[in-house]
Amino acid sequence: KVPPAEASFALEIGVERVRLRLNRATCPKATAWIEGLLAAETCANRSRCAPHCCNFYRAEAVVGVHKLPDALLRAHQLDPAKLPQWGKSFWWGPPYAFIQGRLWHDGPGPWRAHSTNLPAEGTLPVLHRGTVELVGSGPDFLIALADHPMMPPHNAFAHVVEEDMTVLDRLIENRPIKAQNWGAINATVFERPVAFTLRRVNQGEHHDAFL
Repeated sequence: KVPPAEASFALEIGVERVRLRLNRATCPKATAWIEGLLAAETCANRSRCAPHCCNFYRAEAVVGVHKLPDALLRAHQLDPAKLPQWGKSFWWGPPYAFIQGRLWHDGPGPWRAHSTNLPAEGTLPVLHRGTVELVGSGPDFLIALADHPMMPPHNAFAHVVEEDMTVLDRLIENRPIKAQNWGAINATVFERPVAFTLRRVNQGEHHDAFL
């Protein structure tokens, strides 16, 4: 559990924000990249970011926790009247219990010309609710919305401040989402990507002061 005082940067989504603590000790290369993005301030200004970057596009709800439309549940072959419970009778998906987005990949290294070269680092035994990890070697990333004991994370470069996880829960429940076939899996995506900006959090800065 990450307290607000340990937050080092934030994803700002409209008038709300999600604060995060960087895991510098376990993921030095990934966190150095985030520090580079923060220093460049590109992700703090939507006009400087590519249209397909700095947004959340995948909205994998937690079955039995998030309120979801019956049509979406049926699209995933789930019975709305007899839902399994994540962590009890349901561990994988779909939906897969995380929110996924993309950071700016043409910013300060390690990415140039759409190539990725971050090594795997920061492996944890369990992906917990609030863990932030790169998808592969990035620049896409995901934030776990529930514990994933069967999914050990790599490049787990940050953790979300516990009280800010409700911002992500509201995105899943309040924004229009839909099932989408990606070949091997049925994904759940936002009908329209949810934009965010990236900025540092100053020491002693409180959540309520931002709203």
